[in-house]
Amino acid sequence: AGVTPDHMFRVWMTAYLMGCNTLLHEASQLFFYTQPVDGKRFLSDYGHKAAQFYAITRGVLEDRGEPLAPFAIMLEEAHGYRGDLRRVIDSDGRLSCTDVSQDEKASRRLLIWSGAVEATDDDWGLHRLVEAIWPEAEGQFRKTAAAYWRDGRMNSPVADGELLAEMRVSARDPRDYSRFLGTNGWSECFDFVAETIPEEALGKYYKTIILAGGTRTVSGNWSKLKAFMQGGGQVVASVANLVPETMREVGFDAQGQGVQSFAVGRGCLHVLPTPHGLRADGAGLSDEYLALLRRLHDQQVGVSYDGPPCQMLVNQRRNDTLVTLVNPTQTDWHGTIKVARCNKAPIAKLVDVLSGAEFPGKFVTVDKESVALRLRVPAGEVAVIAFGDGKARAADGQDPSNSSLSGASQTAGKLAEVLKAGPS
Repeated sequence: AGVTPDHMFRVWMTAYLMGCNTLLHEASQLFFYTQPVDGKRFLSDYGHKAAQFYAITRGVLEDRGEPLAPFAIMLEEAHGYRGDLRRVIDSDGRLSCTDVSQDEKASRRLLIWSGAVEATDDDWGLHRLVEAIWPEAEGQFRKTAAAYWRDGRMNSPVADGELLAEMRVSARDPRDYSRFLGTNGWSECFDFVAETIPEEALGKYYKTIILAGGTRTVSGNWSKLKAFMQGGGQVVASVANLVPETMREVGFDAQGQGVQSFAVGRGCLHVLPTPHGLRADGAGLSDEYLALLRRLHDQQVGVSYDGPPCQMLVNQRRNDTLVTLVNPTQTDWHGTIKVARCNKAPIAKLVDVLSGAEFPGKFVTVDKESVALRLRVPAGEVAVIAFGDGKARAADGQDPSNSSLSGASQTAGKLAEVLKAGPS
């Protein structure tokens, strides 16, 4: 309830591009249709968004390719991590937080097994990693609630009667209080796996394994991880995740400084010197941990953006690379997408998949290593860009030359001409 149509569309697009095959929308008969008018029901604003989404997934994005997710965060099987607060209906019928989430004691605010046990240092290490990868989107929800329950008492906007009254009469934009979709500084390229994952699955689907939480390099896990690295995989761990036998085997220097890397077969083990790679105050990841993740992301995903926080997804198709930017904020996004030319489909055109329009060359910068695109994503909107041979079909079968894209004119120079001219 209270989620706007554009917010739902962003959620659906994210789920679909990340590999979701079935959408089961709760209470869709209430959301997608109006109340009866002369005995007839009509599509609501939500219904029109659902129809648009269906047309996209059966049209220009029927081929979504493979989500590019080379990272796996490995957790112990009984981790109990949730990363959110519980919600209850209080005695006055209002939505509020549980006593656990408002507890002054930090180890009780992070809900592990729904608050049945206190959080440990392992749990907080995992939580800080999740915060770094998926920070809360900017907006009023972050200011009034979500960013603070972990470190202080919850001040829920739901309990603010004046705020709710303003929303009911459209005096306050409810979209600024949306949640569920965070931003990311990398891309949606991180999966979660349990330490019980079969050895063959690690090498088949992933290039980097991040040991998090209470995962340890005990005998069963370590033999699996060694086989993964011998095949060329990368493993990231901290001193908290390595048992003494592993430290001795790889030659870890307890007096050493910075990240220590050890060759294992064709792969590598990267060891962070602080427990869970945290800063000294424990409130976030260390700079060296973030730098390591950035370097591995650049090598294995090869797509980055420069601009305000947003959400980015990358899909690999046979003839192109799809880059999706989701702007969950109420401000237009202006920035640059950069796609590495190595290990990607040949880049001859840049096409806006949803409209079919080709980006003019004046918005594109090309060098020997990458192709960069400057663009705008309107507030609350989604942009899907194909970096490749430009064979994406136009929406509804229309001629791409009739489409306009963020003010860019189709009559401007083509990217192909820029590529022929050589690096700029």
